[in-house]
Amino acid sequence: MDNFNIPFETPSKKVRKPTASKPTDISTLEITFPHLKAGPPSKSQPLTNPLTLSLAVEYILTLDESEDKPTITSNWFLLHPEENEYDGFLHPIFARLSVDSNPSESEIPPLDSFYYDTSNSVALHALDPLTKAGYLEVVPERKSKDVLVKVLIPDKGVAKKCRWCDVWEQRTDKERLAVCSGCRKAWYCDEECQKQAWKYGRPIPHKKICKLIGSQNPP
Repeated sequence: MDNFNIPFETPSKKVRKPTASKPTDISTLEITFPHLKAGPPSKSQPLTNPLTLSLAVEYILTLDESEDKPTITSNWFLLHPEENEYDGFLHPIFARLSVDSNPSESEIPPLDSFYYDTSNSVALHALDPLTKAGYLEVVPERKSKDVLVKVLIPDKGVAKKCRWCDVWEQRTDKERLAVCSGCRKAWYCDEECQKQAWKYGRPIPHKKICKLIGSQNPP
């Protein structure tokens, strides 16, 4: 399998407060991959076909401080929507779908779109099932050779990641992450994670960018 730069350790999850959206709102679909075997999963083979997966997004908020100009980019992934009972160390992220960085000859896409990583064999294999299931749509008639796709499912159907402790949502969680009411582009496990990201967030403390992002993305 391709190297997706996935960390070896998965952060532990915290107790969360109820939100309007429930973990079961995260959408799922089944995809069959050529490198996986068919049949029921086991300790020796925790991932088997067909594999149940979800779309997941991480928004990257940056700021050109000389101009007070915020920029939002996104990383899109395929995520395991449930914890694996046969492998407690299995990372929630199965594969990265978006390219590592915006193609130099292309503009930053809208927030509901991203450049698809067709050089990744696993991601490339998932493109057809994702489009046929109505999760993604390839944007046609473009001059650039880069494949631009648009996300079609509702935002609540996409899993998010805590901006501070890097925990991903899954359908087996009791509650979802809470969204920042200021910018609505950052999610947190609890008030402690929100406070830490506000002061020490990466790549920039959230307090420096929240209002600027919020003014561009009204509720």
